[in-house]
Amino acid sequence: MEQQWTRLSSQRLLDKAFLPAWIVFGVFLISFAFIERQTDIIHSQAERAEVRKSVGEVQSRMEGIIHSDVQLLRGLVASVSLHPEMNQEEFSALSHLVVDGNEDFYGIAIAPDLVVTLVHPIERHQNVIGLNYNENAAISKLAEQARITRDL
Repeated sequence: MEQQWTRLSSQRLLDKAFLPAWIVFGVFLISFAFIERQTDIIHSQAERAEVRKSVGEVQSRMEGIIHSDVQLLRGLVASVSLHPEMNQEEFSALSHLVVDGNEDFYGIAIAPDLVVTLVHPIERHQNVIGLNYNENAAISKLAEQARITRDL
């Protein structure tokens, strides 16, 4: 009897009367898959937009920091170029006013003719005084290019 009921129920499900129900069920499955796919696309686009926004904010902050640091250094360069006879004590005092408290600067060196004559902070970089960049071809080339283009 159980076999007969199983055969009857499977025949009934394949009956033409159930054809519209199968079509609706198929359309429902396809619609569900399509909606799920669209939801995934929208979610990934929202995530990308959030990441772009965060990266843009970080980029903007970093550009601001770098720009302000460059301006500080340009001011220091202008002061040194106005007073080329500046000694180590005067350079340290001026550099202290300009860059101390700013953790972005590890050290500053003044190297006329690519030979380091002034450094700040002197305590940390005293051994750099007298360093001749002309003796290192790679550094010499980069320094010369920076001097010509006036680009840091």
